[in-house]
Amino acid sequence: MGWKKGESGNPDGRPPKGQTITELIEQIGEEKGEGPLSRREIAVRKMWHMAGSGDVAAFKYLTDRQDGKPRETVESHVFQETPQGAEIVMSILDELHARESE
Repeated sequence: MGWKKGESGNPDGRPPKGQTITELIEQIGEEKGEGPLSRREIAVRKMWHMAGSGDVAAFKYLTDRQDGKPRETVESHVFQETPQGAEIVMSILDELHARESE
């Protein structure tokens, strides 16, 4: 079931500042936790503890946040059968590289 013409899918609009989930997570993360540590620091220490105890998901999360996710390489030979196909592939790769450099 869709919306009627002129009817908004979000009639209340974007939530005011300070009420988005991200803002609330940041706000609560800065609050004091146990002792001198913030809740954010406690959460990160917990993630390291979990990773050290063999939790692969925690380890992956920490390394992705620390080093960035590894790039995936895709090899294709579809268009490289002809000189024109190779030119098309190189053109696409050049375009993608230019976009990444921006």
